[in-house]
Amino acid sequence: MAILLKRNKLIISDGTSIDNNNRNKIELLNQNKLYSNDSMNFFGRQLTYYLCNSVHLDLSNPEPTDLSKNTLAKILMRIKIIDKFLKLPLEKYTPEKFNQFMSAFKEGKIKSSSNRNIDPDSLKNYVVEFKRFFKIYRAWVIENEPKKFSPQIFEWSNNLKSPRLMRTKYAKYPYMAIKEIRGFAKKLHKEEYELRVLLSVNLMARKVEMSSLKYKHIEFRPDNKIWVRLPDIKKHSSEKVSVQVYDFILPLLNNYLAKKEKWNSNDLIFPTKDTAFARHLERRSEEFLKERITVKTLRKLGVCVAEELGYSRSDVERIGGWAVNTQVLSHYFNRKGVALSKKQNTKLNKEIYPDLTDKYNEMDSQNRVLKTEINELKKKMTLITASVSAIQEIRKR
Repeated sequence: MAILLKRNKLIISDGTSIDNNNRNKIELLNQNKLYSNDSMNFFGRQLTYYLCNSVHLDLSNPEPTDLSKNTLAKILMRIKIIDKFLKLPLEKYTPEKFNQFMSAFKEGKIKSSSNRNIDPDSLKNYVVEFKRFFKIYRAWVIENEPKKFSPQIFEWSNNLKSPRLMRTKYAKYPYMAIKEIRGFAKKLHKEEYELRVLLSVNLMARKVEMSSLKYKHIEFRPDNKIWVRLPDIKKHSSEKVSVQVYDFILPLLNNYLAKKEKWNSNDLIFPTKDTAFARHLERRSEEFLKERITVKTLRKLGVCVAEELGYSRSDVERIGGWAVNTQVLSHYFNRKGVALSKKQNTKLNKEIYPDLTDKYNEMDSQNRVLKTEINELKKKMTLITASVSAIQEIRKR
């Protein structure tokens, strides 16, 4: 077992590979500091034990959480968002109270732990996590306080469903070609930030993948090319593949790596905290682009750049670990738009600017005559040069 539960304390087994975010959340739960009250922290520990093991409270868990990934921390933080709004012991939760939370969420009034707006479309994820959390609470009551158990008290959570939103909203950001992205990255305060932006676009990386990127994930090949295989840190992601770093990024990457005397395999490539990088990125993008670029939208920009460079959709799916045929990728992969062909552009100009078009055609005709005359002169010069050479050969004899 990766996680034990002894005397109502979570214990991480020796030798367990665990993500630092997960470790931090477990420590806060043990100290009754993750949630707003003892009840929520107590059942938070029960939930954590269940998530990390195959069976708990007679409930089967077919897919125990991999503690080397950040899935556990993400689940616990979703519960924390709910707790932050309601601030109630779990036994005081009611359908009316939870409806207040869902209504506020739909209206965009719920903030993340870092006080950022949360996409209303993600409400369904919070409902799913809460139902599982409440299911653990129900199983605990049945096992430990059976006399207090009443099916009616718990039935509402089983029937809980996330309200259906009318349509999906996608993050908005300016269209940027790779040259513009490169120019913007140079304006960032630190070389680390500049490189992180460019690699995020190149690899279509998620925030957690870039913050977990280590020296061992970089591959130096004999042809002086560098490939990167992003860490398999996210639970729901396709298998990662090695991706070649764009040539124009290589000098910056090599220079950045050379500044550290020795790299160990588990050294983080980008040690600065995510929050500091995110704040700087947003502030500078608003300053120079007049629009906000976030850590998350760098991944989408990578899709647009790849399409511009002619990558196939299947290649994009493999590079970024996107699910096959995902609707999100369909949205961002088609942002390049439709360019006018040369034929369409010529026809359009003829209709709108007939006088200029006639003038252009006249000049084009004159250019063709001039080219013909020049070619004739070249032929004559070739004959004259050949004749001169022949005369010189005769004189030498």
